[in-house]
Amino acid sequence: MKIAQEKPIKKENLLDAAFELMMAKGYVATSVDEICLKAGTTKGSFFHYFESKEDLAKALLTRQCSSHQKTKDELFGKDPYKRVFGQVDRAIEMSKNTKGSVGCIKGMLAHELSDTHPEIRQICSTLFENMARDFANDLKDAREQFGGSYDPRSLAEHYIAIVQGAFILAKIQGNNKAVIGSLEHFKKYLQTLIKK
Repeated sequence: MKIAQEKPIKKENLLDAAFELMMAKGYVATSVDEICLKAGTTKGSFFHYFESKEDLAKALLTRQCSSHQKTKDELFGKDPYKRVFGQVDRAIEMSKNTKGSVGCIKGMLAHELSDTHPEIRQICSTLFENMARDFANDLKDAREQFGGSYDPRSLAEHYIAIVQGAFILAKIQGNNKAVIGSLEHFKKYLQTLIKK
């Protein structure tokens, strides 16, 4: 009689478990043992895929930040107004449709590890730089098409600061009201700058 082989634990199980635990407790407070227990695997499997917890965090950053990379063309088309406001509206809707408080793995890891893990800091810096550059490009296109007197790069960084600060408030409040409210205020501010 053949015994069905147990499905092997995949790297994704470990990343899923680490993401959930780290978003709830932080990087330092999450142990490799807890990650393995949540993923239903052993430390041997963990170290088959990752050299260390830091190595796992790097993989987690790469995965989380590439998993939502539908192109803006697919989501919002070519109109810069729709691209700018579409991104803000999408962030608002995602915050409304998430149970508990939302957060950002790159923001959490940057806040917790920048002083002690230079490689993590550099990855987070690059990811935030990419985010600011991409949003600034859309803001610049919107300014060229619709006018306005604002600095696209500074405004893009302001958006990131608002979102990341709102995530901190959401975490301590245990809900997303601060994120939704902050994004709605930012949208109203954008509407005074970009008039179609």
